[in-house]
Amino acid sequence: MHNNNATLYYTKASLYNNTTTLYYTKTPMYNNKATLYYTKAPMYNNKATLHHTKTPMHNNKATLYYTKASMYNNTSTLYYTKASMYNNKATLYYTKAPMYNNKATLHHTKAAMHNNKATLYYTKAPMYNNKATLYYTKTPMYNNKATLYYTKAPMYNNTTTLYYTKTPMYNNKATMYNNTDSMYGTNHHSVPHTSPSEGPRLTR
Repeated sequence: MHNNNATLYYTKASLYNNTTTLYYTKTPMYNNKATLYYTKAPMYNNKATLHHTKTPMHNNKATLYYTKASMYNNTSTLYYTKASMYNNKATLYYTKAPMYNNKATLHHTKAAMHNNKATLYYTKAPMYNNKATLYYTKTPMYNNKATLYYTKAPMYNNTTTLYYTKTPMYNNKATMYNNTDSMYGTNHHSVPHTSPSEGPRLTR
């Protein structure tokens, strides 16, 4: 996450500058503006007409029955993707990621982050400028500090070594030798090919 910017690939919900786009329900939203393509509901300036459910909305109030998305006073709760949003605040229940004021805690991957940038691919979250790469799960991070419990990789001040995946990392640079994934900055090729129904493959 950077500059109110977060992209959660598992629920496919991008958020930037009070802007959110929920790709799973195909719902872009910006500046109190939303267009719900799945229910065919255009909305702008606290005004919406839901064509699929034929539900008119005005003055900050709407309930989208097909996608089960309630909205009031710049507040939206999309039950299909389970993403609530209010006043720059989003909680993505599918990945269990509460977010408020540039702050996100992703409970599914257990990656806490504040005042910086993260992209959570599923269990793999590259982070730059106070950067961490969460190669498996269970990674709390705050203020340039992270401990990767599953990979047993301590990290502080942009330096880490991921022992389980045998991944040295220093100065925002990592190479995963075990699965040959290389990463510098944001590398989108390291996304695991795991279906949403499978969940994370945790080796106990």
